[in-house]
Amino acid sequence: GKSSATRDLLAGNSEVYAPGPMCCDLKSVHRGVKRLSKQMHYRYMMEKKMAKKLRQDELRMNGQEFDITALDSAVRENRSENLKMMR
Repeated sequence: GKSSATRDLLAGNSEVYAPGPMCCDLKSVHRGVKRLSKQMHYRYMMEKKMAKKLRQDELRMNGQEFDITALDSAVRENRSENLKMMR
């Protein structure tokens, strides 16, 4: 019935072939993971720094109107900085 067809399908899927010589290249995988974790750490630090800066700016502005254009340019600047890091 239905369950045996599903079982056959799953059994067929258990044989996964990695393409070419890449299957055992753990060094490059490790390099990629290290690079990714560096990027994640950098992004985390940048976001913390931005949040802190925004809090300080808010305290400084207190009575003034929130300057959305300054915020926008700061975010854009931060994003381009991140893109440079990832290359």
